[in-house]
Amino acid sequence: MPPKKSDVEKAVEGLQRDVGKIADQERSLEEMKKQMSKLSVLERLEQRLIEEAEAKKRSEGMTMVSEQLSSQIGTSRVDSIRGEGSREEKGRDPPSRVEPILVEEMEREAEMQSFPPHAWKPPEQGNGPLTRRIEVPLFDGSSAEQWVMRVEQYFELENLTEEEKLKAVRISYVDEALMWYRWERQRNPFQS
Repeated sequence: MPPKKSDVEKAVEGLQRDVGKIADQERSLEEMKKQMSKLSVLERLEQRLIEEAEAKKRSEGMTMVSEQLSSQIGTSRVDSIRGEGSREEKGRDPPSRVEPILVEEMEREAEMQSFPPHAWKPPEQGNGPLTRRIEVPLFDGSSAEQWVMRVEQYFELENLTEEEKLKAVRISYVDEALMWYRWERQRNPFQS
């Protein structure tokens, strides 16, 4: 019987250790929860600071744009609003709400001028394939057989006429092949 008691005691000790570990984990979990709540507060603070900085940049940008626009527009519009413009306008009183409207209009114009929209432009040929354009392979005088195979593939893909094929081959020469072509053309000019 005593051996069974020691087995029970060992099991109890094991359970006590496990309970102790669980208690430690609970404490760690509670501490992590506290730190996470602090982290969320810091994240909100960071977000607010970022938003304030962006608002400040926007307001500074608008001030600069307004200054640029006012220097571009000059004083003619301002003089006409104040009643200092042409003789015909001097007799009339300017509307009471013109200045705020003018400022808003100037800001809108400045935004449009300083930040043009980048609109998407459709391809010139709307019905054409969306694959990239293939260029004629260049020939430098080496690996002639490989170049011929690549050029034949190019001709098949592009559906060129015989005349277009000759033009494409003439512009594909580079380096030593181009020098040879020029020499041959000077020696034996082509006759059509």
